[in-house]
Amino acid sequence: MIEATFTAAAAAAESKGEHPMTKELRDKARALGLDRLTDEHLAQFERATTGTEHHLQRLPRGMPVAREPAHVYRAKGEPS
Repeated sequence: MIEATFTAAAAAAESKGEHPMTKELRDKARALGLDRLTDEHLAQFERATTGTEHHLQRLPRGMPVAREPAHVYRAKGEPS
């Protein structure tokens, strides 16, 4: 239901001469409380969210907190 509404909104935006991705980005920013972004800020927001999504895809999933590299300490000479 939400996807159908979203697709309809994108089609409406495209018919007005707006790129549908711009509408999608504005909706995403608005959901985060960023209501008054200029086009320049929207471009920065797009780069930041794209970079974040790529970064999150590379992170391992299902790793216990104790095994995270930032939390593992081995004293010198201690077997790994």
